[in-house]
Amino acid sequence: MYLLTLPKGVDAAPLEKIESFPNNFNGAKKIESYVAGIAEKHKASPLLIATEATSFIRALKASVKEVNAAIEKAYEGFSLTLDTIPGIGVIFAAGIFAEIGSIERFASEAQLAR
Repeated sequence: MYLLTLPKGVDAAPLEKIESFPNNFNGAKKIESYVAGIAEKHKASPLLIATEATSFIRALKASVKEVNAAIEKAYEGFSLTLDTIPGIGVIFAAGIFAEIGSIERFASEAQLAR
C-alpha cells in the first residue's frame, strides 16, 4: 500500500527526473516539502517516501503500457481509418470509436458532429 498520492504533474514527468529530485526536478521545493510532510505524518524517512513514489510511478507506467497494448490489439479487430488522420493515434482513435459507437445510429454527418 502506498502512503501518498502524487502532486499534479509528477506522474507526467520523465522517471529519470523524479528519481534524481530535488536537484533536477522542476518545482523541486514543492515536491520536497510534500514528501517531507508525508514522511513526517507516517514517521518514515523522506528517502523511503521518494523511493516509494518512484516505485508507484513505475507501476502506473507499466499498467498504462499494458492497457495501451490491449487497446491497440482490440482496435486491430475493427476496420477503422480514424488513426490515419494526422495527430490521431490508435489510442485516441479507439477513444473516439468508443464514444461514437455504431455509426449507423447517426442520420447524418451533422448529427455525428453535434
